[in-house]
Amino acid sequence: MKNLIYFLLLIFGGVLVASCEKQEDPVVSFGEYSDIVVNGEGEFSSSINYQGVEVPFTQYYDDTQVQLKSVKVSIENFLLESTVNSPVINGEMLSASYVKVFKVNSEVKAYVTYNLSGSAHGGALVVLDLTDSENPSIVNEILFNDIDINVCEVYHAGKLMWLGGSSFKKGAVIIPVELDNKGDVVADSGSALTLDIITIKNVASVNGIKEAGDWLMVTAGNSGGGTFALNFKKGYRDDGTDYFSNAKFSATNGYTMGKFHVSLEGGKDAKLHVYRIGVNDTENETVISLGSLYHNVANEADMYSGKATCFMENDSRYCYVSMGASGFVAVDIFEQMVVLQSSPKLLNHGNTNGISVDDEYIYLANGADGLVVCKKPTITYGEDPVIVEPLYVWDEDIEDASANYVTVQDEYIFVAKGTQGGLKIIKRLFE
Repeated sequence: MKNLIYFLLLIFGGVLVASCEKQEDPVVSFGEYSDIVVNGEGEFSSSINYQGVEVPFTQYYDDTQVQLKSVKVSIENFLLESTVNSPVINGEMLSASYVKVFKVNSEVKAYVTYNLSGSAHGGALVVLDLTDSENPSIVNEILFNDIDINVCEVYHAGKLMWLGGSSFKKGAVIIPVELDNKGDVVADSGSALTLDIITIKNVASVNGIKEAGDWLMVTAGNSGGGTFALNFKKGYRDDGTDYFSNAKFSATNGYTMGKFHVSLEGGKDAKLHVYRIGVNDTENETVISLGSLYHNVANEADMYSGKATCFMENDSRYCYVSMGASGFVAVDIFEQMVVLQSSPKLLNHGNTNGISVDDEYIYLANGADGLVVCKKPTITYGEDPVIVEPLYVWDEDIEDASANYVTVQDEYIFVAKGTQGGLKIIKRLFE
């Protein structure tokens, strides 16, 4: 495995750390992409339903489930503020894949990515204005005719974002997108739009992107992939690759030098690859075993191909990992051990596809089982991980509405769902 090398100016000498293994061929290539549709000024294929109604979360209690109907106990109340219906491309409805919430001055924006389910390719980016959280509005809608858009990352200073996905023609791609001072995409509705496109060669799909120092840490490919360190301040120079199969996702506990970046490797023997941002990984990379990361699917050949993510809070030592049919775990990256593990009661028919946390709760996108909320426990260090029980669960009785991803911002929960589910914006009415 080729070592992942971060090129940086060393504090004492300004000496570049170089890879000891020379690449014969460049890993990335560059070009332009123009097959793009920009909708605006109210002419969107996506739409918003403003519900503002209490939603029937169910509370787990021992081995039974009790419907939460009382409005007298505040802990039982959640509101479904809005549903953002998925955009349509070439007559097919897209599936929400990822959500990034970003504050730009006084503006709050949500960047929602979409892809086509199955083997077909097509995607979208929808930008929502959440400044009036009870009445979100669609600001931008950009459709990509032959590219699945799986994930995005916004530069910490704004004015730039990166889309990651899978092109029918090119494979794994990253697309830089310019943002204005309000966090909106710089594009005129109805006009032809040409964007730069960065291709990772011989890899099928970008599954995760995180800003880390001067680099984009790009996790890509079920085979032939790994984590790619692209120096976006040096023209997306390839500064090294850590090759491994079933490359799923990336997370960081901060974007500056010295913080930690992790990459998730799925498969029968799943692993968490831990790196120090701006440091040569031959001295600092650690690899933590997680067990088997697979999905319950109809076709066993696809059991290792499902969605999986990881999440770290700023400055935290804990990485939360969605583990498909195995629920989720939390890993102490310093002690290199699993410290939390989900209860066997967590899943019924679904798989844990996405995970996010805040100060009090753990939020899970559990596929066919919908959204599950767990109380965040106190972490103790014993022989076995602390078992986390599910607290609330919510889903709709709708087909093709699997929960794919979840993120939180203050008291709001954003759930990216399948074609018929769209994006759900849910408000938690308790601390």
